[in-house]
Amino acid sequence: TDTSIMVQNNFIPAPVSVMANGDPTGFPMASDILVLRAANPASTFGNYPNPFRAGMESTTIEFYLEGPGNTTVSLVIYDIMGNKVRTLLSGRSLAMGLQSVQWDGRNGLGALVVNGVYFAQLDVAGTKYILKIAVAK
Repeated sequence: TDTSIMVQNNFIPAPVSVMANGDPTGFPMASDILVLRAANPASTFGNYPNPFRAGMESTTIEFYLEGPGNTTVSLVIYDIMGNKVRTLLSGRSLAMGLQSVQWDGRNGLGALVVNGVYFAQLDVAGTKYILKIAVAK
């Protein structure tokens, strides 16, 4: 049997329909518990493509900001030695929701970075998150 419930988001008044029909193999699934979690920076901070080719493509860095209201955000790229490579966002006030930032693989002087591993540090209202980004040619 199909079971459906209606969920209301209190921050953005938009209904979401959730259906439970079993898994793709047809095995019926049943549960008395449904857990819905709000997206947050820790679970959504990522980038694609990874690795990416600096000078030929950009990588998209995404993260979700919880609300309500605006949040102060910084996003900085560091090399493997901890040296600052480029600041993508500096103390910017962003609204809640999914955020997307492009990095073209250039440093703060506009030169292409060399192949290797870089780290994106996201600072959301004082809480820091780290993401590993690979640059390959």
